[in-house]
Amino acid sequence: MNTLENIFKQLSKDNLFFKKVYILSHNEMLKGIVGEQFAKHCTFSDYSEGTLEIECDDNLWANELRYHSKKILKCLNEKLGNNTVKKLKINIKR
Repeated sequence: MNTLENIFKQLSKDNLFFKKVYILSHNEMLKGIVGEQFAKHCTFSDYSEGTLEIECDDNLWANELRYHSKKILKCLNEKLGNNTVKKLKINIKR
């Protein structure tokens, strides 16, 4: 039996809209990669053409994420597969 996650994962392979929905729905991955403290202050906000945008509520958290961006990219692509995320864009919520 297919789960909703598996259906979205399959659809995301062929459709950019479903790829965006699939990736943005995995905000919990951030907690597993960088820890719960980061996840409280940072969220996935957009995905387009291989670039995943992450919004942080403070400059301190944004700078820390930038420092760990290579690790984050590696872990995201291990979980999502196929070098899905090529670049991170880290912003501060306004």
